[in-house]
Amino acid sequence: MATQPELARKLQKRLHLLRFLFLLKASPMSSIPPAVSAALNAQQQATAAKINIAVLGKQLDAQQQTGDAINQILEATVQASRQIADGHLDVKV
Repeated sequence: MATQPELARKLQKRLHLLRFLFLLKASPMSSIPPAVSAALNAQQQATAAKINIAVLGKQLDAQQQTGDAINQILEATVQASRQIADGHLDVKV
């Protein structure tokens, strides 16, 4: 299973691809009527916005997991410090 940062990178790559495809479609010699072109552009922008939101959500999840891990490490350190101060240290394997 992919990690949160890997998923975020994949989503970012897809966003870049969508932007590239959008630029290709935006050629001035298009035979697409302006109203249709505007609708397509709006749809592509909405898709890009959804991808951006998903990427940001994945990045936020990864940051939350990192923060949780740091808190666990700090709690273990505090416990070990208290045990050392009491004259013993319980080692869990």
